[in-house]
Amino acid sequence: MGATVLLCTPSYASYLIEHAPEQMRALGLRRIICAGEPGAGLPEVRARIEEATGAVVHDALGGAHGIMNASDGAHPYDGMTVLADDCSVQQLVDPASGAAVAIPDDGRPAYGERVKTTLRWRAQPQLRGAVGDVYEMRRVPGASGALETRVRVIGRTDDLLIVKGVKIYPAAVRDLVAELAPRTSGHFRILLDGPPPRVTPPLRLRIERAEGLDASGDEALAGELAEQMHKRLSVRPVVDVIDAGALPRTAHKTTMIERVDGGGSTDG
Repeated sequence: MGATVLLCTPSYASYLIEHAPEQMRALGLRRIICAGEPGAGLPEVRARIEEATGAVVHDALGGAHGIMNASDGAHPYDGMTVLADDCSVQQLVDPASGAAVAIPDDGRPAYGERVKTTLRWRAQPQLRGAVGDVYEMRRVPGASGALETRVRVIGRTDDLLIVKGVKIYPAAVRDLVAELAPRTSGHFRILLDGPPPRVTPPLRLRIERAEGLDASGDEALAGELAEQMHKRLSVRPVVDVIDAGALPRTAHKTTMIERVDGGGSTDG
């Protein structure tokens, strides 16, 4: 039909690229709008999709919630802009206490669970509604000089892991794994011996090396990831490196947590 725009999750775009790279390039897509999960805001994920398809990748959020957020496709990625910001009220609260978190007007980031109220949404309006997403929010001057709200999705409150008192979101682990490309495929699992959020140390990770690489660099790769997590997330994990393609692929949201005690997986 000659469509030039694809709307999908970043996991689905990656799935199509892995399974049908030539057909994806032949589609002649101009833009890919990714929603439904974080990922399109990661430079490594975004670059991989853009290189494979020739399309510009946009990050989008909130079409079903009455408040639309989207990135402009520029490099470097600077989060999603809240569209029609004057048509909603957005607040942050501490996920544990419910206390309000102030969002400064000077560009400094604030973090918390987003609570939103729509001002012009008539059918089932959101009135201080929340879906459990943890955000970074900043107020920055837009092209007109007026303040705009920029957002990034950090994770979900029900994905939170606590390792010796340190709070870890799987999305933060995913970001670090993606930064190690092209030595990794970007696919990984956090392995849990019991139900979250509390994790008995050490935190265990399983990551894939990139296609075409052998096991000779596994020790160095595992050590670098462990060191980066210790430096930036204050947790030093045990990392197991496995063959490319060994982890199951999905056309839906990517699974980041796996229960190895028989408790199943968690969609992150």
